Amino acid sequence: MTIIALLATSLLFGGMTLYSFGFAPLVFSSLLADSAGALLRRAFPHYYVFVFVTAAVAAVCLFTVNPVAAALMAAAAGIAGWRAKC
Repeated sequence: MTIIALLATSLLFGGMTLYSFGFAPLVFSSLLADSAGALLRRAFPHYYVFVFVTAAVAAVCLFTVNPVAAALMAAAAGIAGWRAKC
């Protein structure tokens, strides 16, 4: 379970980094500001579902290993789920 938790946490961090430093700048450099903003607003619900799922998987796997880390991941999943309106 520890390896799955580590992989889920790594996937979460990598996805957040890619969205922030890869996808968003690419969209804004390729499209006009109005179109780029509209595209990012359409992409955000999918991004939050990704964060919700990966953080929830990490929280479940971390529960027996490190309850504090599991609680933090569960909080991240809860916030992302609230933002995505899951």
